[in-house]
Amino acid sequence: VNVSYSPPDSTNQLRDIKPIIKVSIVDYFWYYIIGAAILLLLIIYLLYRYFKKRKKSAPLKPTSHLSAFDEAMEELKKLTQIDLRDAAGIKIYHSRLAEIFKNYIGCRQNKNMANETTSDLLISIKNNYLQLEGISKLATALRSTDAVKFAKYLPLSSESEDNLQKIKDTISTIEHKTPNTKPTT
Repeated sequence: VNVSYSPPDSTNQLRDIKPIIKVSIVDYFWYYIIGAAILLLLIIYLLYRYFKKRKKSAPLKPTSHLSAFDEAMEELKKLTQIDLRDAAGIKIYHSRLAEIFKNYIGCRQNKNMANETTSDLLISIKNNYLQLEGISKLATALRSTDAVKFAKYLPLSSESEDNLQKIKDTISTIEHKTPNTKPTT
């Protein structure tokens, strides 16, 4: 293998110098300004829609001509018609049971108690309405409803009816123990 350099150019010819090419520089400054303005308007629009939708989705208080006590008793009476032999019926029964009690206490305190946990609800009631024995019965009933809703616990129908009776007794005790704070219309 023979390795060597390529032969040099022997023509000794001069080559022309190429002319200077003008370089065009594109200024993107205004593109950035327009893009930032569009992005800012988009963010403002999305925030406006978010807060407008959030205000609309606030739960409306149902307007009822009954007092909180009468409405709760009527709902509890309707609850006795639910079939407690299938899992879906049991879950609906216990969900409505807790919802009825939370609505009643919410009406009594003029607060929205729908998102309160069982513990928060019991503390609120302990401070305002019931003694230790009543709190214990109510806690048993509400924790049983939580177990049905969240842990897929299926109680016997007698236990479900007992929970209904405990809630009904608690509502009656609260109603007869304290004067109604919400004016009836």
